[in-house]
Amino acid sequence: MHPVCLIMGDRVIYWYGILMATAFLAGILTWWGLGRREGRDAAWASDLAFWAMLAGIVGARVAYIISDWHYFWANPLQIWRVDRGGLIFYGGFVGTILMVLFMAWRRKESALSLGDLMVTALPLGHFLGRIGCFLNGCCFGKPLPGAWGVQFPADSPAWWAHTESGLITSEARWSLPVHAVQLHEAALNFLLFFVLVYAYPRRRRPGDIVALYLMLYPPIRFCLELLRGDQREQWGHLSVAQGMSLIFFLAGLILWFARPATAAKNSSTSAISPP
Repeated sequence: MHPVCLIMGDRVIYWYGILMATAFLAGILTWWGLGRREGRDAAWASDLAFWAMLAGIVGARVAYIISDWHYFWANPLQIWRVDRGGLIFYGGFVGTILMVLFMAWRRKESALSLGDLMVTALPLGHFLGRIGCFLNGCCFGKPLPGAWGVQFPADSPAWWAHTESGLITSEARWSLPVHAVQLHEAALNFLLFFVLVYAYPRRRRPGDIVALYLMLYPPIRFCLELLRGDQREQWGHLSVAQGMSLIFFLAGLILWFARPATAAKNSSTSAISPP
């Protein structure tokens, strides 16, 4: 864990902010590479990336603020410090969905077709974001005794959680070994990115890639939530993220099976089988 990348005078550059900017560039390159076959240029891709990132950050930050409202009520200036982390993925996902609907309406094109293109880059950005989480020390896992666990230094979120719960003393230099759940999710999102990029030119209906993502990522997130050691907002016996995962997975199933098998515009004729 090392959240700070560079200190320039009074200015502190955090790895989380750098990786967010890298995710922005990765989105542009992905959308331009896939979209140029459909006549979309780099300017269009950069415009899409700007609004997608803005909507995603706002949605993710709003969800995070709501989840820890008491802290931000006492520290209102911290609301804007997204470079230090503090984003909830599903909040950003909802924000991006609203942005896709608006842009599709404005450009008079299919929201599902636009969503297919946009969702291809989402796992890549998520991969970079989870690397940022690891360097920031947030979103840590439950204790994992043995060589497979990772330890975070004193004053990290994991160290504070373990100190406050009495698992370690305040003199301890390291947290207990924990699941590297951020890296697990990063690796799985990286694989998911290649699955979606491979599937995109082979889709047969608008919405196939959106449905594929919704059937693949939510189960990943649901299972990884079982390994999270940070404080989680609950819906009964499930965390909020697990509840949202079930909702989005169901939406993916409905989206996949409820549409006729018509050919997608500008796509190849080969079909994608349900996972």
